[in-house]
Amino acid sequence: MRVTIPLIGLMVAVLAGCSSSADEAREQARLACTYPAPEAPNYDAQRADLALLQELAATAEARAELAANAASLDERWAVLSEASNLLAAAASRILEIRADGGVVADEMTPEVWDQIKYASDAFVVECRPVIG
Repeated sequence: MRVTIPLIGLMVAVLAGCSSSADEAREQARLACTYPAPEAPNYDAQRADLALLQELAATAEARAELAANAASLDERWAVLSEASNLLAAAASRILEIRADGGVVADEMTPEVWDQIKYASDAFVVECRPVIG
């Protein structure tokens, strides 16, 4: 017995799957963008409490994971994922430096801070479509 699937039905199924994947990717991106972060007014990487740095690193890691999920579902979120990964790496590095008793300014050059700023700006821009 031969089963035939009408071409229209196949196209609708494929498009529905794409739409569903795109919708799920957008939701993962929204979650990455809205993942709650601790308050850090007047943030100073060298003076911040280690507990705050731990919270910030955990938040950045969670956001990076959600953004990676979004990018795996829809390449449109690749920049969000890349920016999130850089921010998570920076937050972890700051925590590591401080936990080891180091001086952040001695370990992280102005060029590194520029990259962090670019990543932060990219994160904000990429989040605009999903948070308003």
